[in-house]
Amino acid sequence: MEVRLAALADFANVDAAGKVNIIGMFNELTADSFPVVVHAMFVALVFEAPPSEFGIDKTLSLLLIDSDGQKVIDMSFGSHTPSPTRSGAPAQINLVVCLNNVKIDRPGEYEFCVLVNGEQKKTLPLRLASSQEREQEIHP
Repeated sequence: MEVRLAALADFANVDAAGKVNIIGMFNELTADSFPVVVHAMFVALVFEAPPSEFGIDKTLSLLLIDSDGQKVIDMSFGSHTPSPTRSGAPAQINLVVCLNNVKIDRPGEYEFCVLVNGEQKKTLPLRLASSQEREQEIHP
């Protein structure tokens, strides 16, 4: 199973037709002070699996790691790899995770890691910057 799409966003969902909707993709957040609580962010993921994996149960994991390797978020989901909707196509699993009230202690470089059965398949960088730092970058 591979990750075909991974995005951080202000909002995401999977609609009744199975389409993934993503609004406001980002890889950086700015805060006036730290620690900061990020009230809501979404991680949108699309997984694809070949025929050899149809019908197999998988564990999908999402970690948020800081620059020191410490886990800020560590969550896992059980998933059953479905058969594809049309013959000859890979199976697809659309997953949207809403993360509420995530406490970030300090600015810096973070990374979301997406794992399937413990094997890292994708990373998403996330930079947390202070407002002062961001202002200096814009107006040196």
